This record gives sequence, structure tokens and C-alpha cells, in this order.
Amino acid sequence: MLRTRSCIRCSNEFEGGSRAIYCPNCRFDRRQELRDEYLKNHDPGLVRKLGSVAHCDRCMAEYTVLKQRQKYCDTCSEIEKKEQVKRRSDAFKKANPDYRKQSDLERFERSSKSCVECGTTFKSITTKKYCSSECRKKGFYAKGKNKQ
Repeated sequence: MLRTRSCIRCSNEFEGGSRAIYCPNCRFDRRQELRDEYLKNHDPGLVRKLGSVAHCDRCMAEYTVLKQRQKYCDTCSEIEKKEQVKRRSDAFKKANPDYRKQSDLERFERSSKSCVECGTTFKSITTKKYCSSECRKKGFYAKGKNKQ
């Protein structure tokens, strides 16, 4: 979902996704900087060989390296993924406190229902069948009379 964002570098407004922090111009510059930094720091001797043994950054257990960027053993990688999702979710909720409230209001505006008892139209996001407690009581009494 695209929203109006503010660039953290130049403070210009731009349309971007939920994780966008740079405007298109600054993003290009940032990618260039990261590329230059990578090329400066990249040493072919530091690359780990696939199949070698390494230690997990979380629990210090030994694991076989299956990917170059792998930092965790199989057990810790699942835990770390869940924690990372939670951190991102919490950060988004903190930055956008009324995001959920807006979607609930939109859903409420779209949800028109018809009362089973009196036929009037009412709005509800739950599974209510009746517009009021009076209609609900009438409906229950009517069901009870039909059973006898």
C-alpha cells in the first residue's frame, strides 16, 4: 500500500511502501554508497565455504554453513525470524497508531445489514441479526412460540 512518506535524508515527501525511508533520488545515492562500502570491505578471503562448520551467533552451537549470509543454526533461525517479524510489526504499529482504527471504520461504513425481525437497515461489523435488543427479544419469543 503506497502512502505519502517523508525521506529521512532530505525530508522531501514521496509515495512509498511501508518500509520506504528514502525518496527515489536519495535511494539511488544510498545504493551507490552501500555498493562502494561493500566493494571496499569485501575481501575474497573472508568468504565462508559452503559445507564448512560455523558457530551460531545466538546459541553458539555448531552448524553446517548452507548459505553465505547464514548466522544461525536451524533452531535459532526460526526463532530469530519470528522475533524480527514482531520487531517490524511493533515498529509499524508505533509509527502508525491509528492505522488499524481507520480500517475498522472503513469496514464499519461498508457493513449494512437488515434486521431479521423488523427489516430496518443497521450497521454492524459483527454477526448481529437484530438492530436492537427489543427486536432480539421479539425474535427469541417468536421462535419459542413456533416450537410449541
